Amino acid sequence: ENPKLTTSMVPPCTSASTTPTSSSSRMRIGERKRRGAPVHERSIEECTKTERDVVEDEETKPMDAYEEELLRSLRQRYQGRDGKISDDYALMLIRGWRGDKDAEKITMKQYGRLLDLRKEHGIDDILKSHVEGYQEFNRNLECGVLGTTRTGTLVYYERTGLSDPRKMKKMGFDRAQRCHLRLQEEIRVRKAVQSRKLGRRMYKHVVVLDLKGFGFRHLSPEVVRKMRAVMALDGEIWPGALKKVIVVNTPWVFQKAWSIAKVTLHPAT
Repeated sequence: ENPKLTTSMVPPCTSASTTPTSSSSRMRIGERKRRGAPVHERSIEECTKTERDVVEDEETKPMDAYEEELLRSLRQRYQGRDGKISDDYALMLIRGWRGDKDAEKITMKQYGRLLDLRKEHGIDDILKSHVEGYQEFNRNLECGVLGTTRTGTLVYYERTGLSDPRKMKKMGFDRAQRCHLRLQEEIRVRKAVQSRKLGRRMYKHVVVLDLKGFGFRHLSPEVVRKMRAVMALDGEIWPGALKKVIVVNTPWVFQKAWSIAKVTLHPAT
């Protein structure tokens, strides 16, 4: 399991967040809040827009004729290979690439690519197998699913700025990448569970990156090259999975980091 994060670890939003905040918004932090335990005076939910009790967004919309037909075509073309891909997962990809000028063609291609990558990296069974260094990887990033927004969207929190690139280098890129893939697949499955629990489609999540302590050691050519490779892989295996990325405690070097990261984010993010 991921290391447990407490609300005391969550910093208030900084001016780096371009998302409007609301003093009436509050984060639901599992058992802590139900037990009446104290919570941070400014929650992660305050970093996001105020959400309605019933979310009306891309995820919850029923499939239209184009999506239904393309889903049938994907199932027919890749029959026998995509048995572990749910309709919601496939729909996430369909909607993620719908804005492309040749959407149907590229969706067909990317669906096959997604299946190839899942097989290459053993992702279908990654949650059932032992991933060496997984606990060490999570401790270095101080990461985990913190809770949900008021409307049930999962929130993943990571103290990127306090991570030590030397530890990742010592672990080895291949091991670190496998740990990362395991974490991403776990988040996908948790969203599917949450979707069934709430009775509505949910395949996106919110990411909060705490950059306190972030500096040039995180921007060495080697780190940047590997970061780009991992983010590109994420965009092919889980396209359109990010609902929002919130960055807090941003140092001035963040502008350089963002210029690197934004070119590898999936267009649907």
